[in-house]
Amino acid sequence: MLLKLIFSYPWYSYSFPQMDVPASPRPSDTFLSEFGTPTLLWRVLQFVGYTEPPQYSWWELDMTGELQWFAVQGVVPPHGGKPAWTGWTCNSDGQTPWEAAQVAAHAMLFNIC
Repeated sequence: MLLKLIFSYPWYSYSFPQMDVPASPRPSDTFLSEFGTPTLLWRVLQFVGYTEPPQYSWWELDMTGELQWFAVQGVVPPHGGKPAWTGWTCNSDGQTPWEAAQVAAHAMLFNIC
């Protein structure tokens, strides 16, 4: 499903397709069921010989008001055959577990590259 962002001026109108973020949290320990940054991280890890994807744990944070907020911890274990690949852990948060996992995977990918 695509959402459309529409810019409208009196003389010009154009719509940009955007990726639709999953509306409800989906229980996942890998976040690989939908394309995103966790998938890109997993592809990099596979390229260097990892056989198990990074693991993510998530939980809902207690927030005042009606806004739901989630915390995610992403973990890439050390690579046994590559001493420089010592493993990574990242904590992140967002309005959905999927959104927070995107940020965590990006941070780990940034540290790797």
